[in-house]
Amino acid sequence: MADSKISGLTVGVPLATDIIPYVDLVAVATKKALVSSVRGLVQSVGTETGAVNTGTTTISFTDAIPTISQGTEFMTATITPLNASHILEITVTVFLTSTNTPWLIAALFQDAVTNALAVGATFNNLSTAGGMITFTHRMTAGTTSATTFRVRCGPSAAATITFNGQSGGRIFGGVLASSILIKELAA
Repeated sequence: MADSKISGLTVGVPLATDIIPYVDLVAVATKKALVSSVRGLVQSVGTETGAVNTGTTTISFTDAIPTISQGTEFMTATITPLNASHILEITVTVFLTSTNTPWLIAALFQDAVTNALAVGATFNNLSTAGGMITFTHRMTAGTTSATTFRVRCGPSAAATITFNGQSGGRIFGGVLASSILIKELAA
């Protein structure tokens, strides 16, 4: 690098031979970033809803995997994976309240498979209180056919739960939303 003087300051001025390696490094870094992004996220699909709904079917708070007959189904999202060996990352976010003080439970199911893939729960210590439940599940796609993920929610004991609301009614004008986000990631 050659030096120049500007108003008493020495400033480095790149020579032509200094620029070429720099440009090559930028091109290589850019190429690596593009390849990295191609190997990462392949597609994403999901659903988001602010609709209010209620349910009374319980999900047992025990050391047993919840089954598809437990809880009330509130959301579904379908993806058709592009490669069976890719990874599916499913993130579930639900807002639930309850008329009683049980655990509030959200379970993720795939298609009509009996056992839940993943579960999230929060304890409701006040009547009509509730909270947001968020959890993520990662799995190998295992198929290139359409597959549907289902979220079923329920209280751990007799109670009425409200999905996206309180006491069966809407809160926050419908902008309080629950969602399922499915990302297909290259393995």
